[in-house]
Amino acid sequence: MTENDDTIQPRETDGASDAANAGAAEADTGDTAMDKNAETKDADDFDIVDEEDSEAAASGNIRDLDDITAASIIEGDALTHHLRGMYRCWFLEYASYVILERAVPHIQDGLKPVQRRILHSMKTLDDGRFNKVANIVGNTMQYHPHGDASIKDALVQLGQKELLVETQGNWGNILTGASAAAGRYIEARLSPFALETLYDDKVTDWTMSYDGRKKEPVTLPTKFPLLLAQGAEGIAVGLSSRIMPHNFNEIIDAAVAYLRGEDFELYPDFPTGGMLDVSKYNDGRRGGRIRIRAKIEKVDNKTIAITEIPYGKTTGTVIDSILSAFEKGKIKIRKVEDHTAQEARILVYLQPGTSSDKTIDALYAFSFCEVSVSPNCCVIEDRHPRFLGVSDVLRYSVDHTRQILLRELQIELDEVNEALYFASLEKYFIEKRIYKDKEYEQAPDLDAAVAHIDKRLEPLKAKLIREVTRDDIVKLLEIKMRRILRFNADEADRRIANYLDRISRINDRIEHLTQYTIEWFERLKEKYGQAYPRRTQLRNFDTIEAATVAEANERLYINRKEGFIGTALKNDEFVCNCSSLDDVIIFYKDGRYKVVRVSDKLSVGTNILYLAVFKRKDERTIYNVIYQDGRGGAYYMKRFAVMGLKRDTEYNLTKGKDGSRVVWFSANANGEAEIVKVTLKPRPRLKTLQFDVDFSKLAVKGRASGGNLVTRNEVHRFSLKEKGTSTLGGRQVWFDRDVLRLNYDGRGRYLGEFQGTDLILVILKNGEYYTGDFNVTNHYEDNILRIEKFNSHKVWTAILNDADQGYPYLKRFTFEASTRHQRFVGADDKSQLIALSDHLGARFRITFGAPDDFRDPMVVDVPEFIAVKSFKARGKRPRGMWLLWKNSSRVKCPRKATMTRPRKKMPPKSKSSPNAVTMKSETKSMVNSVCSKIVAVAALLCTLPAVAMSPGIADTVSVVMRPVTSSYGIEVGSAHLADTYLTPLHYDGWHSAVSYSRTQAMSFDPERWSMRLTLGGTVDHTQNPARNATMWNFDFEASWGMTRRFLITDAVSAGIGGYTALNAGALYLGRNGNNPAAAKGAWVVGVSGAATYAMRVGRLPVTWGLMAAMPLTGAFFSPQYGQLYYEIYLGDRRGLAHVAWPGNYRRIDARAWADLHFGGTTLRLGYHFDLRSTRANDITTRSVTHAFSVAVVTRWLSVPMTSTTTAPGSRIVAASY
Repeated sequence: MTENDDTIQPRETDGASDAANAGAAEADTGDTAMDKNAETKDADDFDIVDEEDSEAAASGNIRDLDDITAASIIEGDALTHHLRGMYRCWFLEYASYVILERAVPHIQDGLKPVQRRILHSMKTLDDGRFNKVANIVGNTMQYHPHGDASIKDALVQLGQKELLVETQGNWGNILTGASAAAGRYIEARLSPFALETLYDDKVTDWTMSYDGRKKEPVTLPTKFPLLLAQGAEGIAVGLSSRIMPHNFNEIIDAAVAYLRGEDFELYPDFPTGGMLDVSKYNDGRRGGRIRIRAKIEKVDNKTIAITEIPYGKTTGTVIDSILSAFEKGKIKIRKVEDHTAQEARILVYLQPGTSSDKTIDALYAFSFCEVSVSPNCCVIEDRHPRFLGVSDVLRYSVDHTRQILLRELQIELDEVNEALYFASLEKYFIEKRIYKDKEYEQAPDLDAAVAHIDKRLEPLKAKLIREVTRDDIVKLLEIKMRRILRFNADEADRRIANYLDRISRINDRIEHLTQYTIEWFERLKEKYGQAYPRRTQLRNFDTIEAATVAEANERLYINRKEGFIGTALKNDEFVCNCSSLDDVIIFYKDGRYKVVRVSDKLSVGTNILYLAVFKRKDERTIYNVIYQDGRGGAYYMKRFAVMGLKRDTEYNLTKGKDGSRVVWFSANANGEAEIVKVTLKPRPRLKTLQFDVDFSKLAVKGRASGGNLVTRNEVHRFSLKEKGTSTLGGRQVWFDRDVLRLNYDGRGRYLGEFQGTDLILVILKNGEYYTGDFNVTNHYEDNILRIEKFNSHKVWTAILNDADQGYPYLKRFTFEASTRHQRFVGADDKSQLIALSDHLGARFRITFGAPDDFRDPMVVDVPEFIAVKSFKARGKRPRGMWLLWKNSSRVKCPRKATMTRPRKKMPPKSKSSPNAVTMKSETKSMVNSVCSKIVAVAALLCTLPAVAMSPGIADTVSVVMRPVTSSYGIEVGSAHLADTYLTPLHYDGWHSAVSYSRTQAMSFDPERWSMRLTLGGTVDHTQNPARNATMWNFDFEASWGMTRRFLITDAVSAGIGGYTALNAGALYLGRNGNNPAAAKGAWVVGVSGAATYAMRVGRLPVTWGLMAAMPLTGAFFSPQYGQLYYEIYLGDRRGLAHVAWPGNYRRIDARAWADLHFGGTTLRLGYHFDLRSTRANDITTRSVTHAFSVAVVTRWLSVPMTSTTTAPGSRIVAASY
């Protein structure tokens, strides 16, 4: 080939062509397939020699030039192609084909060709029942020229959108990304909505299929904006289409608004839910952008849940992005768990000391919890691609629907007119008895008969809607005699009247076509709209700066001598914590400053004056500077903020003269302005050697300002005289309980706006308080009761239990500023805070319990009861009150401000008059009873916790404190297993279990009744006698029961009660290849008994205990012998559930233990025997375990300490079983 030759020799192209066809098949699937081979090819891709074609040409196999494309020519022994001809004939043809026939939806029906052919094929197969997807795919291949894989994928996507196709079987999961089952296992049929809105053969335009054998629709007569409801996504050659799905009901509302001439707006709605920012949606046109966020909820301080995910993502991709951010150190998490089933649920467990609010922001910034999508509404119209907005698509679809409805009405009108026409002919033909005319009966041939009838119809022709034709008369001749004999004139008149009425209605609809179209859409919304609520919440998002939410997991160091900074200089001076995304601002002693990126090691030069993490757009960090302008020059002072700098570019805070230097520098996070003392060097005629400069009198200006003159004299030194306060006004402060830190970023509870001198008040649950500044670096204890802005004039009301006196006291006081921890409940550490309130008019209502429950509540008006005093004062105790350990009463804050007087309950009068001795005795008894009641009421007020209430709130707390006895135990031992469902052999091995139990006295009768909650998990590892097979047993059980206790002696007690338990587990025998596992589950109700004996072994208190439980009835699970769990899954659930009774379900659960009491903690050593046996469906299971257990038993009071809750009272009733 010469240099100027414009032809190239092609190489072998069969493989490339196959790859292109495979890529093109992907475009058929619809929304997400990407045609990798649909991109423009380089010239090198065509600069290849097709050896097979050249050989064929040389050998004469190609005998006609018609076998070669117009762009090809045979030169010698080689087949060559002209590049211009190839581009014109091949590439553009392929590109047009992909655009028009593959990847871009049509504007009329909103479908791609493969989707249209699938829906047409399903209509041909539709009989109201489900069809196998494999059958649908095979039938569709009559119309679609590509493979079955692309058809099946497109059908699955249609089914997952839950609009046009009803599904049955495993169709995958759009949340997890799980694929659908094979086509032979799943079924589909058209939905009622599709049948109503997509099909009408009378108004459908048809064309022949690719092979000319079948007819297929050019477009389906869709009477709904289907393209906007389903959305579409496809990549063609040189362009792409990405149309977001929209809400069904909102589409109809917008269509109705358009028909009524009203404005409308449409925004996307995604099946995966989430939140959506449409501020830059741009009507779905090119250049628009939407941001989609996952819905994240806080489960607790250490766990957050992702319950909705962004559109286009799966839970797997979201989890992978979270783990990737964690591996890069951008977020701090402990683990991630996927609990997605029908709804998305991803649990993210945080590391200790991590803020959940900050982690949520970090997930949006660094993971797929937030994605940005650029819509591109490209559709096919008149065989050309067009770029429109969703509003344009809606208008076109509504107008198209209107035209289809008009065509349907016109067709229906023509049909009714034709029916009316023939009914009129038939009536006239029969009523006039034309069929009995002599000329008709004796007509020599059909033409003569037709001519006679046509002559007889002359009087009627003027009333008919069209001319009578020969075919009409022939149709009259075909009327059977039976119909003529049964003809009823009245019935014919009614039928004609009905036709006329239908014609009138149709004409009315045509005249009011717009209103008819509105009614059509409203009828669709009423019929189907309830199934499509909006799932995606519309809201505006704030922009999250990645650097502000990235975890500061790096440590920044500086080597001042060599001029290096970085995170890898572990042996040098530590500066601060930072993240890998942070910037660092550096100030030098000569006045230069710049911003650089955090790195492992970076050379920044020596003479560094100040180094810190740089926050862009930070208006509150103010730099106070005094600098000397040039060598021996004057001194200037300035205040400025650095809002933003170009990275790695040097700036200068001085005027830039040689020899300039910074002599005073301070960085103030809240705009503080200090007072600096200036000491001058002595010189003749200089009277004042010292003076002060106050930065607060200096305005904050730009960083390029020169500043104010300090002095032109030579300065000996600058020194701090007084720390200043903020000059920027108040700063909003929040408290994040997750990390017990203050912040200015809006995370946690809002504390208020703080000025420079304001303080934080911290009240602890142990009765201490202290005040401090609002610096974000402060650390706080985890036993905080209240934290708020300090107000020295706020009056507080507290009820406390004084340990010295043994009485409850009530006090009103104000806190004083103190950086030291101060006790406001008394000097004794054992004194307890019962209640605390900042309500000015606090009142406490005392509700009496048995046996004094007949008394009316007593109200204590705190402002009238005691005056405001110092926080160190003990307070005031109500007269005549002492502790009473037997009565149970409650205290709560009243809703009303009235005092309720107690009413007396007099003893009943005797029916007979007693004598003097009896009357005296009864009077004395009555007086003693009344006195005892008064004493009980007095003691009640002393012993009850009071609840300090906020206005309008009433809380109640019992004086009987019921501590929770918790046991955390493990056990190991031997196990014996048998399950004839899996194997007839018995298996022996080791047994292990963990357990947790919680015991507490009941509130209605704590002395006698207790409740017990137990949770436990078991793992058994056993082997058969030959030791060549292993069986695993996994078991989980939860039980709850109540026990009635009997005190036999001071040391011996017994109890009996009932319980209910739920048990679930599984057995796994790997040796069974086809059915290796068996499930088990039971719910039972039974009886239990226990006994304890308390004694001392030396000086150590020891309690011996015994407990046993046995089920009586319930239900349990057992399959049929030989029944596979796969069959159960497919629906064969015969005989699975059984009623449990001692004949088929037996269990003995016995425990013996010894509690060794070491102060507040108890060590429990015990033995556990557990026998379980079931028999049903010829299957026997048996489990016997012997185990030794060790547990730690703790006791604690479940009483939260807040401003409206109480601390433990004086009476404690604990339960041990």
